[in-house]
Amino acid sequence: MLGAGLLWFGWFGFNAGSALTSGGLASSAFVATNISTAAAALTWMIPGWINSRPAALGAATGAVAGLVAITPALGLSPNCSDTHRRRSLCDLLLAHDSQD
Repeated sequence: MLGAGLLWFGWFGFNAGSALTSGGLASSAFVATNISTAAAALTWMIPGWINSRPAALGAATGAVAGLVAITPALGLSPNCSDTHRRRSLCDLLLAHDSQD
């Protein structure tokens, strides 16, 4: 548990520190990292609640999985401060011939 907590704390410096400034991009990365990690830890605890009782190891495993999953997706996660510049995932993935 201590290792997962230290990893979670250190991952903030990795994700938010990649912005090299303390602006909106770093704060967005910080919030996205925290929310995804907490959601993954909670999701890994749900089967434990269904079967018997949740285990701390399951929460730690989920937290590490959430950290790993959100890191490459931080560039595509929506920023709360600039909603007018959001593009849908379809616009990002589909190539439009008229824009070539």
